[in-house]
Amino acid sequence: MRERETRPGPLAGYRVLDLTDEMGAMATKLLADLGAEVIVVEPPGGHPLRERGPFYHGQPNPEKSLAWFTLQTNKSSVVLDIATPAGRELALDLAEHSDFLFESSPPGRLASLGLGYEEASARSPGLIYVSITPFGQTGPYAQHRATDLVGVAMGGLQWLCGDEDRPPVRVGASQAYANAGAQAAFGALMALWHRGRTGEGQWVDVSMQEAVAVTLDTAQQTWDLLKVVLRRVGGYRDFGDGKMPLVYQTADGYVSCSAQAKVGWKPLVDWMDSYGMAGDLKSDQYYNFHQRGLGQRLLPEESAHIQELLRPFIKRFPTQELYRQAQARRVFVCPANSSRDLMESVQFQGRGFFVQVEHPELGESLTYPGAPYRFSASPWALRRRAPTLGEDTQSVLGTLPGKTSATRRAGGSRGPAAPGQRAGKTTRRGGGAGRAP
Repeated sequence: MRERETRPGPLAGYRVLDLTDEMGAMATKLLADLGAEVIVVEPPGGHPLRERGPFYHGQPNPEKSLAWFTLQTNKSSVVLDIATPAGRELALDLAEHSDFLFESSPPGRLASLGLGYEEASARSPGLIYVSITPFGQTGPYAQHRATDLVGVAMGGLQWLCGDEDRPPVRVGASQAYANAGAQAAFGALMALWHRGRTGEGQWVDVSMQEAVAVTLDTAQQTWDLLKVVLRRVGGYRDFGDGKMPLVYQTADGYVSCSAQAKVGWKPLVDWMDSYGMAGDLKSDQYYNFHQRGLGQRLLPEESAHIQELLRPFIKRFPTQELYRQAQARRVFVCPANSSRDLMESVQFQGRGFFVQVEHPELGESLTYPGAPYRFSASPWALRRRAPTLGEDTQSVLGTLPGKTSATRRAGGSRGPAAPGQRAGKTTRRGGGAGRAP
């Protein structure tokens, strides 16, 4: 496991005020892991993500949500009731001393509380205000509520997922939330680049539906240019008038195999033949089918015949043995890795991908996924575990000018901070042209 990085990240010196729910947690995590100081404002009852399972050791507890652990690393927790005058004023004070404000409330709600873009930017003209909503700030659906399931459905992703003879299915993980978060983080950093050139902050409007819609490969273009609706093909690859199987069962799992691809086809047939399992695939009809004209390479019945011979061959091998032998023969095969496979991956271990993060409240360290990208000079890093509810209320609010005695009037603050918490960071007025000194 890789040691935690201690050098400052590329966003060190920037402050982010996070007023989002589950829809925005990924966005601010991406900035936090790059070194930004992210302050999560939680209502007195706690952030909704705390209620999402699974939980540590299967014990339902708002302080033991694995979703909270995963998406809130490197962040601080401040409890404020922004619906109260005191909470609203403290949130505005925090916004004034921040570079970014992320929110995911229904359009107009924060403005009705006096925390909208106009009010926040009046206090801090350079503030980058990022709104993440299901359908954006405008349009006929702007006021509609939505979950991740609605996002993947109305963004078009669900239509493409599943088997062709069954209804669409949801992707296992929260892809709509993740896509909205990634696009919001990207938009915020582009706004920061703009501010560095002009000194101007701006409002970034992110639609979860649109964030999903831009991840559909060529689905929209295929309809626009060919008037063809891409179909669900399950464990296959769609080629318009045909499909290529991709997923095969092994003796102990599954692999993805581009068996009918030109590169690797003959070595695959020769490999099958060495076990006496190639049947008639060595005949010219099959062995040299790539020499046929484009669009005439395989008839559906020929493809089905190949699968009848290939599937028993692949199923005789354990996944890793099949993978090693296929690599040696330059045949396109790769494991469909489970979570356990990822944890035991020699590639991840060789790069020190996984990181140990201390959880003093649990009395142990937990293993987390590491950096999705590497920088040579300003690294990505997991510096601390996700905060407990209100852990940083006093230390963060105590950095606000004239607020050292006001934190107990925060409209729901929890009282003294937990022992051993991180000290509050000296802040600067948002809207500066670049990083804090």
